[in-house]
Amino acid sequence: MVHIEHLCNNKATIVTIGDNEFFFSYTTLIGFRGFAPLRAALLAKRPGLAPGRVAIRLKNSFSKTTERHMNELGIQDFEIIPNEDFATIIDEVA
Repeated sequence: MVHIEHLCNNKATIVTIGDNEFFFSYTTLIGFRGFAPLRAALLAKRPGLAPGRVAIRLKNSFSKTTERHMNELGIQDFEIIPNEDFATIIDEVA
């Protein structure tokens, strides 16, 4: 089942697919909460992350607007991970 929730005047969005939640600022994916079957290479590089439920986000290197969207979406306390690790996890989930 897919559910889409718009916040902050439709500029921040949560897309829920099954048990996974994808958090967007405008059209940029900035956070993820759900099940991530991580590859062994990523696990070796980031031992704190393990297969299972994760709540992760990109570092806010965008703008004050993106920071506001992170707060509105409730992801400001998610674990911050490097962009390349975030992309790897999203590629595995998608």
